[in-house]
Amino acid sequence: MSILKNLKAKYNEVLERHNKGAAYLDSDVSLEQKEKWAPEFSDIVRSMNELAGVMAKEGHTMTDDEILKGFEEGNY
Repeated sequence: MSILKNLKAKYNEVLERHNKGAAYLDSDVSLEQKEKWAPEFSDIVRSMNELAGVMAKEGHTMTDDEILKGFEEGNY
């Protein structure tokens, strides 16, 4: 698998964690739980940004749709 394909697959994995984390933080959990998991969520967002930057260096600038929805599995 090429570097870019690996990056896209990894981005999809991190995006899935992001979406689950965002749903959790937006739920009715206690403020204490939100504060507990906020640093982990920040790390996830940071990872997404880093992956987007590496993809740009590899020649692929992500579209808004790719940033929000990820990559289609067969479209790596």
